[in-house]
Amino acid sequence: MSALTEAGHIRTSGNIVRQSDIINLLNRLEDIRLSKRVLEIIWSLEMIECVIWGGSLAKYRKSIPLADLDLWIITSRGASELETVFLEKLAEMSDILIKAGTNIPWFGRLVTLYSMPDCNFSVDIGIVNKSSMSTISPGPGWAIISPPLGHADKCAIPESFTINKPSTNKSQTERLMEIVSNCIKLRKNLERGFIYNTLEYISRARRELIGLLINDQSHPYERSENKVELYLSPEYLEKLSHTHPNGLDVDSIIKATLNIIQLTLEIPCINQHANIGFSLSRIGESLVSSTITNNHKS
Repeated sequence: MSALTEAGHIRTSGNIVRQSDIINLLNRLEDIRLSKRVLEIIWSLEMIECVIWGGSLAKYRKSIPLADLDLWIITSRGASELETVFLEKLAEMSDILIKAGTNIPWFGRLVTLYSMPDCNFSVDIGIVNKSSMSTISPGPGWAIISPPLGHADKCAIPESFTINKPSTNKSQTERLMEIVSNCIKLRKNLERGFIYNTLEYISRARRELIGLLINDQSHPYERSENKVELYLSPEYLEKLSHTHPNGLDVDSIIKATLNIIQLTLEIPCINQHANIGFSLSRIGESLVSSTITNNHKS
């Protein structure tokens, strides 16, 4: 079993952790209250194999400002069926916002609960069929939550589940092709005069670029493109600042896009993807030589 140690850290044994030790990591009374209520509902569900704790709180084992509580319900029944029952029980709670209906490979059927009214705390619950456990990634700090009295049958430690799971981050080829795809969509929307939509595609392309710059295959379990300041030098952060348009005029948008393309072409891995590099170069040339600027300046 686990024991709470100094400074709010948790020590686990055999990947089993007490629910009370997790709750002790939460700072605000309302966060504690919501977590207890959600876990109470979870334990009341039928056909549960176990409940897994993961995410950043499980990884760092200490209080983190605005951290979410990440849980995975492993079930021997259909995940969608259990989600329906779970949502029916959650509907009795009037002080939460519920986002459901999303299926994420590393989370399963995702249900997110936000505390009202400030939404400063949320609980992410992935509902996963036992046969699909190999797809989830709760992170290196994962642990099985020891159930309360009366629910001892809901702590079946899965034999096939391992900590050493492959990275869920995209491959270099996937990221490069996403950049190509988003630049093409950006060019199309510019031509049609849909300026605000181009901003979305610039952001998407930049995110993939950041993933390549960080080489996030070496950071499994981390969506490292979300934490660019932790990984890139001030020099590269300065370069990235030029991938944001200075305004809504077409010239600024084209310039920002060209900077994304140029930074992508400077990444060493592009040498293994000559066709992608060539296509990106041509997309950049088409933006420079196009009549889009003249057509939509006002």
